[in-house]
Amino acid sequence: GKGAKQEPRKPDIVPKVPLKKLFWQPISLSGGAELPNVWEKIHLEGAKFDTGELEAMFAEAPLTNKVKEAETERKSRKSPVLVKKRIFDETRRRQIWFMLALMPDRGTLPEAVYTLNAGMLAPEKVDLLLSNLPTPAEEAMVKTAASATLGENEIWDIPEDFMMMLIAIPDYSLRINMWGFFNSFEIVYARLASAEVDIREASDFLRDSERIERLLALTLFVGNYLNGGTVRGRADGFDIDTLCKLRKLRASQKETEGTLLDFIVGQMEKDSPGLLMLMYESCMEFESMQRAKKHNLNELEGELQELLGQAEGYVKKVAALKLEDDNQLL
Repeated sequence: GKGAKQEPRKPDIVPKVPLKKLFWQPISLSGGAELPNVWEKIHLEGAKFDTGELEAMFAEAPLTNKVKEAETERKSRKSPVLVKKRIFDETRRRQIWFMLALMPDRGTLPEAVYTLNAGMLAPEKVDLLLSNLPTPAEEAMVKTAASATLGENEIWDIPEDFMMMLIAIPDYSLRINMWGFFNSFEIVYARLASAEVDIREASDFLRDSERIERLLALTLFVGNYLNGGTVRGRADGFDIDTLCKLRKLRASQKETEGTLLDFIVGQMEKDSPGLLMLMYESCMEFESMQRAKKHNLNELEGELQELLGQAEGYVKKVAALKLEDDNQLL
């Protein structure tokens, strides 16, 4: 009849052990009598959960040893212990772990390396990766390990798994080395270009400055006068290192203080007052020479040749690979 009590639609449940109760106000719905609602949808779809784990966690009384043993056995069957295999020694493993701790998501690394994508891997991360590339011996060891069949419940530990992923990237070593070269090129080029500007400007002053010409002329004539009657006299010029010796040649008389440099400066100031001071103004001769003297031409040339050699080497390696048209190295 209309007033008959509605029987619950859910099945009657009898837990294996007494459980703690969840006190709530139950709602009962008659099948098809209500408008569509979330409870009706839930009734149709059901839900899955681990009854054994629920009973273990919320038993009204502590589980007996027998129940605990059964629960332990159930869990051991469900979640076998995984054995992590390793091939690197502990020192190398720590190096790889340290690198991985500073790396972004490892899942994006293969694409980043393959495409040399600076948006996915910052220059400092590329340098970190570059400094941890496997040696030829390590690469051979990793390849051998990767080809082996893992036993049941065996997995590779994270450092080994990472290296296997890395060497699987086509031409990974060449790509990462080129990437590091690209990242450092602008810095090296800017430094070499700045040094070239400093040296060129100083050279222009030495060649074109009237003030330097007057100073060199006075030094030449004074030097020839001092060297008169000797094989060092009557010179048409002198090596630039001579200028450093001017302050070392001191006056003979004790009562006369000063060096040959003091004499030349005094004579030039007497002949052309204020001319030398102009050389010390901003962006003039003195400042230019100070900048130029910081550079060593032989070292700069060696660095430039090394840079060009690296670039030519990478070009040859890429050409030798005969890569496909869609390869990102082209």
